[in-house]
Amino acid sequence: MTTPGRLLVLSLLLASTAGGTALAQKKKSDDEQRCRLELVRVQRRGVRVETAPGVVNMFAGGDVHVKCRDQDVNMFADSVAIFGENVAQFIGKVRYRDSTTAMDADFGQYNKVGRDEYFDAQGRVVHTDLATKSTIKGPRIIYYRPIEGIRDEAEVFADRRPTVEYFIEDSTTRNPEPYVIVGDRVKMNGGDALYVAGRVTVDRSDLNARSDSLWLDTGEANAGQLIGNANLKGGDRDTFDLTGKTIDLSLESKRVDGMLARENAKLVGKDLSLDADSIRLGMTDGKVDVTRAWGGKTRPHAVTADYEAKGDSLVIESPEQKLSSLRSYGDAWVGLKTDSASGERDWISGGVVEVDFVERDSLGVKTTAVKEVRAERSAHTYYRMAAETPGGRASVNYTRADKIRVVMLVDALKNEVERVFAEGNVDGVHLQPGVLRADSTRADSTARRPNTTRQRR
Repeated sequence: MTTPGRLLVLSLLLASTAGGTALAQKKKSDDEQRCRLELVRVQRRGVRVETAPGVVNMFAGGDVHVKCRDQDVNMFADSVAIFGENVAQFIGKVRYRDSTTAMDADFGQYNKVGRDEYFDAQGRVVHTDLATKSTIKGPRIIYYRPIEGIRDEAEVFADRRPTVEYFIEDSTTRNPEPYVIVGDRVKMNGGDALYVAGRVTVDRSDLNARSDSLWLDTGEANAGQLIGNANLKGGDRDTFDLTGKTIDLSLESKRVDGMLARENAKLVGKDLSLDADSIRLGMTDGKVDVTRAWGGKTRPHAVTADYEAKGDSLVIESPEQKLSSLRSYGDAWVGLKTDSASGERDWISGGVVEVDFVERDSLGVKTTAVKEVRAERSAHTYYRMAAETPGGRASVNYTRADKIRVVMLVDALKNEVERVFAEGNVDGVHLQPGVLRADSTRADSTARRPNTTRQRR
């Protein structure tokens, strides 16, 4: 035991002893990257205890500074207990710093186990990746520093439901917004690879996601995946709700540019509901511009207020978030706007059906209307033509052909069939509503009718 007045002498003595022990360790090992614990500073008091020949324990309190000799690895705390060459325990205002990581905690322990080393932080722990500024906060975080010959990148493990603020920087974003990720367990490799398991939530202003687990690699893989009960919702500018057993994420320049929902996939958008085995969303500048759906167990089925589409696969294009076209392949069927009186849709079918849309101004409101529909490969169409006179009934047309093209009339109030063109092996039927006329041969209902009942004899 020493007094504060002998602090400087004690500090030099402890440093010398630790350095000598570390030097001996260095001679025994060919790994130059191993930590040789060195006590650099202690303000109040310290104790050195030799428990066995060559085995020294050290205890110190008051603004303690310990480092790995000849390396940029520094540890600070209110007090420390160093046991031999393998364990250092830190208590109170614990801070760990190296070239890649900053970590603050209530308690910490540096461990050398076999050829490996790690810092086990507990209490109110905050881990910060100095390169990406991503952080992990939780009650316990274990940090494995890079060591040549053991691991090239740092590894971080956290449990007890930590919170991650995951920053993805790219050349187009000056002040990036982090993804706030919460899960039961977290593993981070370097600054690019993240793995989260157990009741995962991901939140940012432009999206919200939920799943059983998540992995994300913004490095060479440029990909990620939500696994198990996956759900991803877009933000206000491009509202969508995508679900599936899994959702695969693809990235371009560290930004999400596509997602694929698989197994019982469903997409609900502002104007669209779509079911299929698989649904893929393609994105540009964070906005969905193409939607693809396919499947055998659940054939794609899309429904909006103005049309309905089915097929073995569907492709919906919406550049700049404006619906421009829809293509249906394989036993394709597209139904147009529902008739308010009958509840039926005009429809067209074939091996391939294509629909073009146009934007119109409907009483001061921008809406999307069907401009043209085309079908080929055993095309069929059923449609109603507008009545020739106001208040009259529409005629009905059913046509079969190799190819059918339907041109729609589009104005502020109408979106109905205007012309139909059919090519090759054409047949069908056209039903024109009849006109009721008085029957001149019918007797006056008020006149006495003859008795036509057969009399028995």
